[in-house]
Amino acid sequence: MSVSNYGRAVLLLGIGIVSGIALTIFGINESGWWQGEAKLEPGSHPFEADINEVRSFAYTTNVMMLTAQRSMAGGPLAVQVTYADNRAPQHCISSPELGGVLSSFAHSKVIKQIRPQEIKSKYPIILGHLEVKDAVIGEPITPWKLSINSDHSIVVVEKLSAAFEIDISPTTFKQLEAGCAQLAKR
Repeated sequence: MSVSNYGRAVLLLGIGIVSGIALTIFGINESGWWQGEAKLEPGSHPFEADINEVRSFAYTTNVMMLTAQRSMAGGPLAVQVTYADNRAPQHCISSPELGGVLSSFAHSKVIKQIRPQEIKSKYPIILGHLEVKDAVIGEPITPWKLSINSDHSIVVVEKLSAAFEIDISPTTFKQLEAGCAQLAKR
C-alpha cells in the first residue's frame, strides 16, 4: 500500500468513526430508531392513510382478530372476525367508513408525546395492534400498538420508537371488538 493510499484509508476510517459517533449522539434514541421518525406534534393527525384509500385494516387483540378489506377506493369493506377461544368466526359487509371507525382514526389528534418508559406504569392495559394498508404501494404505513390507562379514558399509540396520547374515544375499540354486530352495513 502506498503512502497516499494509506492516507486515504486513514482519512476514510476517521470520517466513518466521526460519522458513527455523530449519528449515535444526535440521531438515534435508546431503542435504536432515528429520533423524530415518528415524532408528532400536539394537534397533528397520527393516522397516515386517506380513509377512502384504505384497502386493508387489521385490529388484533389477545382474544380476537378483525380484518376488513376492499379492492377499490371508497367501496364497502368485507369484514372477518376470528376468535382465539374458537368461537364461530363472523363475516359481514361494512360501510366504506367501517361503521365510523375509520373516520374516528382519521380525525384523531395527538394530545401529547409520551416517553416510552412511561407506558407500562401509566398505560398498563394493552388494547391491541392496528395495521393499515392503503392503495399506495411501496410506502408502508407504520403499525400501531395501542394501550390505555387504568380507568380506560386515555388511549396511547406506540409507533416505531415514539408514543403519544391521542384523542380517540375508547368506545371505538369496543365497536371493533363487537365485530359484525356493530360494523355490519344496515
